Amino acid sequence: MDATGENGRGTLFVAYAGWRHWVLGAWKLPTECAEAILPHLQGVVADFGVPCAVVRDLGRAVTEAVTTALAGRSVPVLSCQFHLLRDVGTDLLKDDHGRLQALFRELGVRTKLRKLARDLGRRLAPRVPALRMDVQQWIEQEGRFPAGPAGLAVIRAMAQWALDYQDDTRHQGFPFDRPYLALYRRCDLLWRATTTLARRAPADAALRSALDRLRETLRPLQADAEAHQLVRRLEARADLLDRLRAVLRLDADADLGSRESDRSPEALAKSLAETQRAFRSFVRDLRHHRATPRLRREERAMLDVVLSHLDRHGATLWGHVLASPQPGTIRVVARTNNILEQFFHRLKHGERRRSGRKVLTHDFEVIPPGAALAANLSRPDYVTLVCGSIDDLPARFSAIDAAADRTALPDPAPELTRAALPLGDRRLVRRPAFRQRLLAACSRR
Repeated sequence: MDATGENGRGTLFVAYAGWRHWVLGAWKLPTECAEAILPHLQGVVADFGVPCAVVRDLGRAVTEAVTTALAGRSVPVLSCQFHLLRDVGTDLLKDDHGRLQALFRELGVRTKLRKLARDLGRRLAPRVPALRMDVQQWIEQEGRFPAGPAGLAVIRAMAQWALDYQDDTRHQGFPFDRPYLALYRRCDLLWRATTTLARRAPADAALRSALDRLRETLRPLQADAEAHQLVRRLEARADLLDRLRAVLRLDADADLGSRESDRSPEALAKSLAETQRAFRSFVRDLRHHRATPRLRREERAMLDVVLSHLDRHGATLWGHVLASPQPGTIRVVARTNNILEQFFHRLKHGERRRSGRKVLTHDFEVIPPGAALAANLSRPDYVTLVCGSIDDLPARFSAIDAAADRTALPDPAPELTRAALPLGDRRLVRRPAFRQRLLAACSRR
């Protein structure tokens, strides 16, 4: 189970059958709170039976709703290990990474680099295409720094390389990608490279001016003591997060969840047992290191962040191997909600292709939850059970419409308004007449 939305709006909560890849239920929620989630979970249990297991995120609302819905039943309720990693990484890195981003903004490094690359591009146009060959030659062959326009093209390429720091990320989002740490590393490398090149560059006034301009852009960052401290802390904390991720075998190269279906349950169970042993050993090492006398305060704080998460969620991280109804066989529950996350990705990708919009804030406020259920029609076993074949689908809908004429539909559930400004209220208060009414009230005596 998980929820998605866009910019905090249009929350779509979905219960998903991980083995069958069916959407069991989809509902629009005013906000992700336990009292909004609970009746839907109870409805899923009533319609489909008690689940074999539940994989959820670490949010308090979902945890409370699941606990209440399954009270008195011995159902494994498992925490998504990917959500655990993301929460640990966010707590470890968010403050320092945000401060490093603010420093880049205060020093204007990216703005000045973009301006330098743009100014040199305009100066060298229309020779830029030909000068790319000179830059390529400088990259591939060791030799003196080129003079004239070729040297200016190399300096332009250096500024562009620093601005292309996103290429050092895996496009997995924060905290697994640390873009401003990547930008700092490129700027630091560029500063050291230009320090050496400045001593060997030709004595060309225009070339010297451009190289000095590049160095002056990078100098404030090199001289900032706070930036150095932030980077040291970020690198230590990022290393701890990456080690935890590697122990859980949810590293950057893992196809999180999708490849597990290609392996036998026995192979998955064996892999899970190995992962669990490595994880327990890693946690023991962390606790032992935390107990080291005279541990530096920063290192102690870093370990406390990780251990507090593991203490809170450790009991729900394991228990994925279940006995199958067939004697002597097992079934394995996914360790993450990534199957559902991938479903959300496909849903949003399809909506972007349909609408042509990148930002789906409005779309997710108005899209009906049944759009998620319609994805079940791509599952052959679902289609067979529900309507036999896709060709029979129009007749099935016609039968529903005919029955609706004779049978009163149930009253809709009352709207649970928890969001501060849901779409219906926003349309109301944004009417010009609302402001006029307030102005009129102010003018009365």
